[in-house]
Amino acid sequence: KPRATRENKNRNRGIPANVRREVFERDAGGCTFVDARGRRCRSTWQVEFHHRIAYACGGTHAPENITLRCRAHNQYEAELVYGIELMEAQRAQVG
Repeated sequence: KPRATRENKNRNRGIPANVRREVFERDAGGCTFVDARGRRCRSTWQVEFHHRIAYACGGTHAPENITLRCRAHNQYEAELVYGIELMEAQRAQVG
């Protein structure tokens, strides 16, 4: 049985384990990106947690604000929010 979540008054980038479990189960372990034609990706390869309202823009770790995205769609969404130039610079720093 999972432990109860401890309340953290400091903003922390880490998504609590209970939220990760809830989101993973709700999204059936697959990407939830929907394209302009209404088709869902559903990839289960390299899924990542995506904040609908970006964490850097004040988004929370609430399950309603988090969804699963495959790596490609998570990067795409980040480019829409932060811009292609910033994301390319970030990727170059990482290697």
